Amino acid sequence: MMLKQKEEESVDTYATKFIKLAKRADVTQEAQKKRMFLHGLRHTLIPFVSMKDPATTAEAIEVARKIEAGFNLSSIKSEETPTSGSFKGKEKDETKKEDEINALTQQLQQLTLNYANLTSAFMA
Repeated sequence: MMLKQKEEESVDTYATKFIKLAKRADVTQEAQKKRMFLHGLRHTLIPFVSMKDPATTAEAIEVARKIEAGFNLSSIKSEETPTSGSFKGKEKDETKKEDEINALTQQLQQLTLNYANLTSAFMA
């Protein structure tokens, strides 16, 4: 029995599929069922659920739901309020843009000079 939670799949959906499959496969040992559930979770959830050390599969499912809710809440907040890491990314982007603008400004100044030199050479 190899069921893995898909990246966009909720814990509830994965848990429902897992329970149905465990019944069909006749997995009755609680420790084995819990271990299989944990190993099928998304990699981002496994360490957090494992830290809570749930005794049963039902507890593991409940812990995974709470952790998923926390992740969802934090992703909503991070979209609303930029974190310090996102400021650094914006600073890098702005610095890069400023460098490009400065380079273009220098090129424009050089073209202006060249045009002035050509114009004066033709006038002479």
